[in-house]
Amino acid sequence: MRILLVVETFDAIGGVQEVVYRLAAEFTRRGHTVAVATDPKTRRGRPAASFVGRMRDGFEVFTLRFENSRPATWRHPERILRNALVARASPFASLVRRWRPSIVSAHIWNWDLYPPIEATCRVARVPVTFSLHGFGGAGSMGGAALACLANVAAVIANSRGTRDAFATVEPSVKDAHVIIGGVDVEAAERAEPVRRERPYLFCASRIELRYKRFDLLLGAFREVTLSHPQVDLLIAGDGPDRTRVEALVGELGIAARVEFLGSRPQSELWRLYKGAEVTLMPGMGLVLLESVAVGTPVVGTTGTNVAVVPELAEAHSERFAIFDDNAPALARAIETVLDARPLRAQMGEEGRCAVQRFGWPSVGERYLDVFEACLAAQVSAFCETRDATPLASLFNALLASRNRPAVLQFERLSLRRPRRLARPRTPAFHVGNTGSNPVGDA
Repeated sequence: MRILLVVETFDAIGGVQEVVYRLAAEFTRRGHTVAVATDPKTRRGRPAASFVGRMRDGFEVFTLRFENSRPATWRHPERILRNALVARASPFASLVRRWRPSIVSAHIWNWDLYPPIEATCRVARVPVTFSLHGFGGAGSMGGAALACLANVAAVIANSRGTRDAFATVEPSVKDAHVIIGGVDVEAAERAEPVRRERPYLFCASRIELRYKRFDLLLGAFREVTLSHPQVDLLIAGDGPDRTRVEALVGELGIAARVEFLGSRPQSELWRLYKGAEVTLMPGMGLVLLESVAVGTPVVGTTGTNVAVVPELAEAHSERFAIFDDNAPALARAIETVLDARPLRAQMGEEGRCAVQRFGWPSVGERYLDVFEACLAAQVSAFCETRDATPLASLFNALLASRNRPAVLQFERLSLRRPRRLARPRTPAFHVGNTGSNPVGDA
């Protein structure tokens, strides 16, 4: 199988990039031919497209410009045609034609890139799957960009929480496959713990208060410092609210006990997890997998991020993790785990056993099962839209996203005749309110 993985910034550390790298390595290990298409810079100064892939750990990496969809407005109607042509003339379209993948697996954060990637694969008659890693990637098109997910071969979500959040905007996502993971179990076992003079609690997280409850976590730690004056807190990660969190640490009077480490490579995170007494989580996420993989119990909040993994907090989670959204309760849980070394060891062992099913070999196998099911289906199903041509679908979605008082729904448009539109068998368009009662037909 020839598998083309698509990601925005492949050479970054952690997050979606880590998922794509691990999947590429796992697919390659199983004998598949793998390539990664990436745009290393999302703004100005992007390099020209390179169709000569550089080899990395057995698979090719292609550097491209990803062309996104731009919302058509009454001032810029030309964007309708521009968006339709991207599927045939963009660097990504050229790569798909040249490399000829069996299937494309997109791991894209920016929703505005969804329609051109889907359209490119549909034109090239290549099935494409979209993996959803979080709900925060809305661009200028907003939820209208997600309409294309109804036409892809399969949708994969990293949790039921992510799937359900997308389904509120695009109902077809409710049938998405849920694949959690993964975690490098072997790397976790090989890691040597960090040794420090004072014991420490560890937190690895993106510092963004919109999704992470650092206020609760730091409030709980302040209470812990009163009963355990020898324990410090190390925070690895960065984000838009780091300055605010640092100020909060000062306001709580615990600046001498909290150390901000900034972004750290995964190899160092393993060592920090393994040396910690307890891992603190300001919101649920895959940090839970990483911590319990090294045998360190977890105490934290559920947070507000929809990209959570509720599956990990269900069956038998009480054996290796404690979650609460109340600062005093969190403080008591931390103190309980710190004071009971046998309990801490038992929770760590339970966690190591539970995390085995989320290792990369298992995750890779589940992805390949989805790919094989897509390839077994009729290729023609991926080449036809259900209601309209690509241009009409995009135009209707753009108009709907602007909440216009009336929506033009084109039944059939032909781009093969440059001088005039093909005469449709049905009325060219219907004019109606966006509500349930039609105004009339034209």
